[in-house]
Amino acid sequence: MTGVAIALVVALLPALRHADQFVLLWLGCAGSGALVLGPALFGARVALPEWRAVLPLACGLGIAVGPVMLLGRLIKTATHHRPLGAMTYAVVACVAVLCAWVLAWRLLQLTQASGNGVRRASRVVLGALLLASLLLTIVSSMALGSAVGPVVVDVVAIVVLSFFGLRAGVDLKLGAVPPLVAWLVWGLAVIGGGLMTLQVGPLATTASLPLSAIAAVVMQ
Repeated sequence: MTGVAIALVVALLPALRHADQFVLLWLGCAGSGALVLGPALFGARVALPEWRAVLPLACGLGIAVGPVMLLGRLIKTATHHRPLGAMTYAVVACVAVLCAWVLAWRLLQLTQASGNGVRRASRVVLGALLLASLLLTIVSSMALGSAVGPVVVDVVAIVVLSFFGLRAGVDLKLGAVPPLVAWLVWGLAVIGGGLMTLQVGPLATTASLPLSAIAAVVMQ
């Protein structure tokens, strides 16, 4: 329910940027957002009490995001067979994320080692990898040109609303809603988003990249 609510709010941003198809685009982007944010916020709430256990995964994703984005650019420009390129990207990206997760887990283990030199070196290596990944992400994002601004705005809005929603316990308060009703609302939002995406067409993908999960599937 919290994911649906946040998606409905954030989806106003791309809808306002394309006022000629405001309602259709708003519902389409909201459905895509609900599809991702619903399970994501549920997982975040479950993981919060054991946030240290999630730290290696977060660092691993941080290390992997830059190389994975760079890989996406290379495959897009160098591959003419789209289905083969998409499958190659999925497999290699999955392996990259898993390897980065293991590497981050091991480095975080070393930060708790007994030797001061080992702890310091592991922190430096982890920081350097995260910084390098950030730089690669920035370089890859520059290829988006004018689309960078909306992407940043939408991502920041999602992160801020999700953070304060979890911090304020909005999801816990909405826990009073019967599960059947919650699943029904979430399902209607996602299905409605898919139908609206078909009506809007390719604009559903380009209007808001962070809110285009359904469009990425439907439009392919």
